[in-house]
Amino acid sequence: MLKEKELYNLLEEVNIRILDENITEYIKLKKELSKCRTLDAIHMATVLEFKDNIEADIKVCTRDERMKKLASKMHFIVLPTEN
Repeated sequence: MLKEKELYNLLEEVNIRILDENITEYIKLKKELSKCRTLDAIHMATVLEFKDNIEADIKVCTRDERMKKLASKMHFIVLPTEN
């Protein structure tokens, strides 16, 4: 029961975003995104749109090395910091 409650608490922090013309526009405008895998580009474009529309700091959480490099290059804090 404790793990289930923890899962629900974590899921409350998840934001879902529809892939629309705003996201595809970010991909077209940011040259860094044109050089990466499709899903990475979609994820980073979504992060960029959130960044432009909310006041809070955004951290990118990933274990994928390519995504870590891309997020760092775009000046995001990347978690986890260890390998």
